[in-house]
Amino acid sequence: MKKLLLFDCFGVVMREVAPYWFRRYYTDEEADRIKESMMHDGDVGAVPDDVLYRRLGETVGAPGETIRREWEDLVIPNAETIALIRELKSRYRVALLSNAMSGYLRYALDKCGIADLFDFVIVSAEVKLVKPDPAIFRLALERAGVVAKDALMIDDVEKNLDGAKAVGIDGYLFRSAAGLRDYLARDTQ
Repeated sequence: MKKLLLFDCFGVVMREVAPYWFRRYYTDEEADRIKESMMHDGDVGAVPDDVLYRRLGETVGAPGETIRREWEDLVIPNAETIALIRELKSRYRVALLSNAMSGYLRYALDKCGIADLFDFVIVSAEVKLVKPDPAIFRLALERAGVVAKDALMIDDVEKNLDGAKAVGIDGYLFRSAAGLRDYLARDTQ
């Protein structure tokens, strides 16, 4: 049985945000390209949140503060996943491991009322590492004090799971809380 569950945030614990916002202003093809090029600096902590909001605003002709509010309005918790995590805390240590801007992720946790749900939180912008870099997964193992075989990464992005697997952490490609519940039930047998 696993000892540590590492949860991705957006797409697992909360609804994705960036794809929704980018598709408000761009075609699908443009959105993917611009998202990839612009968000990396925020995710890796190369620029503060307000600078990234300003840059995004410049691309759509809006003030950075407007963009910040739009992003904050898009924070929607995945109630089923959160309820499942609350159940799982009696059997596992649970942590959040997310590629995100620091201020934004901390805001989202507070807005959803789940800042204290996790044993620890690793935000890519704070540690200057992003998934799928194996170094961020090694950091999570170190913080938890567990070995790779005792951890499971739960993410909705396959390439992030590849980074976890590179250090020996099993991965679960998240599609629903019900699917994860079934998967974990098999882990305890």
